[in-house]
Amino acid sequence: MIELIFCVHNHQPVGNFDHVLDEAYDKAYYPFVEALMRFPEIKANLHFTGILYDWFEKTHPEYLEMLARMAHSGQAELLSGAYYEPPLAVLPEKDRQGQILKMNSYIRRTFGVQPRGMWLAERIWEPALAAEIDKAGIDYTVLDDLHFFYNGKRENDLTGYFTAEYEGRHTAVFPISKKLRYLIPFKDPQETIDYLKQFRNCGDAVFVMADDGEKFGLWPETHSAVYGDGWLERFFSLLIENSDWLRTSLFSEVMDRYPSKGLCYLPASSYFEFTQWALLPDAAVDLHEFYKTAGENLKPFLRGGQFRDFIAKYPEVNRMYRKGLLVSEKVHAMPDGPLKDKALDYLWQAQCNCGYWHGVFGGLYLAHLRGANHANLIRAEKAVDEYHRQSGKKEVFTKKGIDFDGDGQSEVLIEGPGGSWYFNPAKGGCLFQWDVKKREFNLINNISRRKEAYHADVAKAVVRDGSGPVLPGQIVAREPGLSEKIFYDWHDRNCLLDHFLLPSTSLGDFKKARYGEQGDFVVEKYTVQDCGLHEKSAGLALKRKGNVWCGDRRVPVTVEKNIIMCGGGWKAEYRIHNNSGRREAFKFGLETAFLFSDRNVCGEFEKSNASELEFKDNYYGNLKLTVDKPCTAWGFPLETVSQSEGGFEMCYQGSVVMFVYDIELPADGEFRFALKADV
Repeated sequence: MIELIFCVHNHQPVGNFDHVLDEAYDKAYYPFVEALMRFPEIKANLHFTGILYDWFEKTHPEYLEMLARMAHSGQAELLSGAYYEPPLAVLPEKDRQGQILKMNSYIRRTFGVQPRGMWLAERIWEPALAAEIDKAGIDYTVLDDLHFFYNGKRENDLTGYFTAEYEGRHTAVFPISKKLRYLIPFKDPQETIDYLKQFRNCGDAVFVMADDGEKFGLWPETHSAVYGDGWLERFFSLLIENSDWLRTSLFSEVMDRYPSKGLCYLPASSYFEFTQWALLPDAAVDLHEFYKTAGENLKPFLRGGQFRDFIAKYPEVNRMYRKGLLVSEKVHAMPDGPLKDKALDYLWQAQCNCGYWHGVFGGLYLAHLRGANHANLIRAEKAVDEYHRQSGKKEVFTKKGIDFDGDGQSEVLIEGPGGSWYFNPAKGGCLFQWDVKKREFNLINNISRRKEAYHADVAKAVVRDGSGPVLPGQIVAREPGLSEKIFYDWHDRNCLLDHFLLPSTSLGDFKKARYGEQGDFVVEKYTVQDCGLHEKSAGLALKRKGNVWCGDRRVPVTVEKNIIMCGGGWKAEYRIHNNSGRREAFKFGLETAFLFSDRNVCGEFEKSNASELEFKDNYYGNLKLTVDKPCTAWGFPLETVSQSEGGFEMCYQGSVVMFVYDIELPADGEFRFALKADV
């Protein structure tokens, strides 16, 4: 007998828009289950993330009743998983266990069944997960066949399940057939039957088709094909017609019927495309080109990076990840109780994987997903603050010097009742994170413009107006002229970065990152002079003795900045000193960068004699920037040319606001000014 395990995984990111969830429900989630219930002979395995379960409870409780009926009748098996779909492998152990146990508990409480299996986000596997899954009371999980190919298995070997082991603990692992993933639902249903029929005379064999539920209606062009053209009904009907040799089964039924095919030690990995996306751009291109020309016998051994490489690839991911580790420590230090439960839930929401990587869809490049992760980390911290207040502990400013980002050098973390401010003295003395607790928002949640492997294809893209199908192999752009809008930043776009520019530098030059930097201050090391802590404020003094090239002369210059944090805002007092023995002229620019709710809050502008700028954001709150000496102010949105399901598109990633001073200093002279930032 051939057993087909038909498994559908459904997920939407924390922070996604309600209209996206509405569309997914109408086009995919509801019609799929409705069709399945009309074929009670067909068994299916279903996984929904906790984000969706929470949304169903608020918007479609009747859908949960439909799932419960199928679970109790034995038609469907409901898989567990980490509740908010995190990259489980990189979480602290307490959070790994907590997220799985939360989902186990929800399924038992809501549907009255005990889950035996679980889904892994993006099939991200590391060997230690074999033990973690077992500890959580789960019997099995599902991974790509590629994981097993790396282990030396061949397609004909993958007709059952295997056993993974770590430190004496075991979990069953089922291989997902890539062949079936690509057939269903994109090819005629008969092709799936014909493929499985090849194994009809090989004895009992188990095959797994497990993939995203969104491809059954939400992905481009799929709703009309799957439901309008009747693909799903024809597929189900064919399964029933061939039931003399082919049956649909539940994972747990197969485990009860057949023994494991043996131990299998799988490497840390995910599906092939994911491992390619994790690489740096040039390496990703090389792997892609090599894969196209490699023989079929070699392809199963080709892979790129792993999930952790995204942490190294994108500084913005690293910061979110590291902030999450700090918050996890704070939350788990709380005693058990309602406040800890509240803090844990926010922490776990912040661990949703989608904002921590980038591939064929926006992910990290979608500001609302990054923003949701940061917001939930801040909410978790606020719950910790509330616990301390209830315990009688006074809220004060604190300072910590730690290697926050893992680069071997110490960052300075200042936290207070109204916010948190994170500085990197080793990289320009910049302010790289500003959490405003009242607004639950990291205002410096920007993405710098950097090279992506797919940028080489942007010029080849065909502009699509949204009508008609995308042709096989066609590269699509959602607007014209994108190749001319690709710019790369040579440094991370943060606050309090100190530029010395060529006198001829214009806003356009600076916006395109095509200008001459005359100083060695932007990414170089500042020394920490002082960090005064008071009940209602904190101070940090940074200093660098550097150089500025004026023509062919190297001029010694000292930049000092004294930053004072108070309430939820900050003030930076600057002192620029000419250490040379002659009069010198400088074009100095103080760069700040902020994320607003959309690009229109801070579009491109150039304003002379500016002393106050106010950016009105109805969603995140207004930001006011004030300088005590008028200057020329530049502003422009940071936008990336990014890849999405619909093709290449421009994505807003933040805004740069630059304060430019043309200053002339006598020998041993200095220039002072101050910038104040308030939300």
